[in-house]
Parts: sequence; C-alpha cells; structure tokens
Amino acid sequence: MQQSDTIDFYKKYKEVLNAHIIKVEESLPTFQSISGYPNHENVFSNIYQFFLTQEYHGLSDLFLLALDDCVPKEIDLSMDEFIVEREVTTNKGGRIDLVITENSSEEIPNKVIIIENKIYHKIENDLKDYWDTFSEIPQRVGILLTLEKVPDQTNFINVTHKD
Repeated sequence: MQQSDTIDFYKKYKEVLNAHIIKVEESLPTFQSISGYPNHENVFSNIYQFFLTQEYHGLSDLFLLALDDCVPKEIDLSMDEFIVEREVTTNKGGRIDLVITENSSEEIPNKVIIIENKIYHKIENDLKDYWDTFSEIPQRVGILLTLEKVPDQTNFINVTHKD
C-alpha cells in the first residue's frame, strides 16, 4: 500500500469510527484487566510495538499515522519504512520504552521518534539523556505518552493514551 493510499484509508477509517462508534464512558473490563496486567507500562509498550511494526497485522503504518494525528501539525511523523524497538539503552544507561527509527540506506537515519510511556508513574526519567542519545539524527521527536495531560517537558510532546 502506498503512503497516500494508507492516509486515505486512515481518514476514511477515522470518519467511520467517529460516525458509528458509541462513546462508552464507564470503564468496562479489557483483556489487560482480565489478565491481571492492566497497569504495566511494558505490556502497553509491547502492544504499541506490535501495532506500530509494519509486519504481521496488515495495517501498514496506520498506527504511526494515528500518532501523527495527535501531535502539532508542524511536526511530521510520517516515514515510508521504519523500525520499532523496545527498551533502547541510552548513553547514560537509561531505557527508552519505544524508539521508531526511519529505515534507510544511510548510516545515520534522518528521523527518530523517542517515546516514553507512563501509566501510573511519575516522570522521573532523564528525558534529556533520551534526547541526547540521538543527537546525531537530524529530525528527532520526543513523545511522552501518559494517562492524563502533564506539564510540558523539554523536547517532548505530551500525548495521552486516550488520544
């Protein structure tokens, strides 16, 4: 599927969802709560990695396009081909939840998306270290994925899981 086809599909899919899905306000059981892992960040990150990866599910870059819809318009997250990694070690030994790197023939990719995933924990991570770990990549985007909106963090855009 070409990227323009994927974008058109995503827009139509979003319109159908918005028009036909009933908004449920009460919290119903999910497969995560049933399994006993409702609040584990690693579980969420593994699920996000699965759907962000372009293989297996046939959704291509639909989840990346959905994430792109959640950031300011001047930021472009689109990539034709990309690699999604979990628990990437930083320069100072930290662990980044998700890293999406443009897959290109160049030694240094042109774009990277750094995602820190928070469920019920404080933001105590060294986000500057996360950011600096990819200093050689020209286009860096940091995303702090949280349950509720949080105050701005340097170089990181806050996106909620609900978004």
